[in-house]
Amino acid sequence: MSAFDYSLPSTFQEVEWISPTTAMTEYINADYYLTSNSVLKFTSRRIQTSNTNGMIFGAFNSTAGLRMTINVFGSTGRIYTRYGSSAEKSTNILVAQNPVQDVFGKGHLSARFNNTDHSYTFDNASEVFVQDLPFYWFCANVNGANSFPAFATIQSHAQVFENDVIRAEFVPCYRKSDTEIGLYDIVRRRFFTNAGSGTFRKGSNV
Repeated sequence: MSAFDYSLPSTFQEVEWISPTTAMTEYINADYYLTSNSVLKFTSRRIQTSNTNGMIFGAFNSTAGLRMTINVFGSTGRIYTRYGSSAEKSTNILVAQNPVQDVFGKGHLSARFNNTDHSYTFDNASEVFVQDLPFYWFCANVNGANSFPAFATIQSHAQVFENDVIRAEFVPCYRKSDTEIGLYDIVRRRFFTNAGSGTFRKGSNV
């Protein structure tokens, strides 16, 4: 039994998912610096097929070439990624608008959708790096600016591991006192709200 209480405080209500609006001005600064030992596990669904360059999460410094992003292009919904110093890579994984369970990190990407597993390994999988920018949800932190917004959902709990130790777990929810929508990190015990403009959309209560 863990000595830590990894549960959502009673002052918050968990929901099925959250997402930006069609304007895609909403995003979350996760205040977390990814490394080559980081692994993200999350479920998302792209809502709008015309959103051709939306990054579900990401951070990269274009000067240092430190990148870790997932984005989706075109009406077919093919996953593209950046990892470490790699250039943009097509994974040949077509997800369209299906809910996708992603596991991304340590040089590998696994995607499960329609009860089928797909995987991809980067040529630079053994590269060692530490991000110098925190990653954002629903867009990418590009040199400190929010770029490439995604009209997509974060569903259920989105987890970040370092060497198999959980370091963050983001729960879609709203604060009961003022109905503010965001992601609550039950590991770091912090509520992350919209860092942009507008108001997040949300699914039904869980």
